[in-house]
Amino acid sequence: YMVKKEIPDYQWICSRGMGTSYGINMVEEKDGLYPSVDELIELLVDVTSKNGFLLLNIGPNADGTISKHQSSRLEGIGSWLEVNGEAIFETRPWKTYGRDNLRYTCKGDDLYVIALTHPGMYLFLDDTLINFNKQTEIIWLQTKEKLSWRRSHMGEGIVIKLPLRRNTDPANPLNAAHVFK
Repeated sequence: YMVKKEIPDYQWICSRGMGTSYGINMVEEKDGLYPSVDELIELLVDVTSKNGFLLLNIGPNADGTISKHQSSRLEGIGSWLEVNGEAIFETRPWKTYGRDNLRYTCKGDDLYVIALTHPGMYLFLDDTLINFNKQTEIIWLQTKEKLSWRRSHMGEGIVIKLPLRRNTDPANPLNAAHVFK
């Protein structure tokens, strides 16, 4: 499958199978041979931040059913999108797709910062990229909490204080990527 390194001027599609093929492959049905929910969510976020769409092929069994290994991944992506979908659906790329473990999308006047890993107690953002002012509000979509922020002591960016995590279960799809609006 193809992934872009930068934001192209055109929309594009990243097409991939759930596994390494576009049909059912009994060898891949052994759990662990498909990408994890986290990996698929990271791919969705990365592709979206670069003006793309993710087309994820599901290979049904001969009787038309979808295996548990595939359906559990789809359900995980769906659970994540229920909470964070506004950062994906009907969004556009921002000035930059991101850097390191951060990706950006935007919709209207809203900017979405998507952390592909949990940032810990603080999230640091480069304020040369984002126009922060006293009225800037930051909301963590997962919890709907308004977060406090301040300029860093060194003047190198913005520091956002995150609340303690209530759910640290790595199997929870909401822990795959964290969205800040």
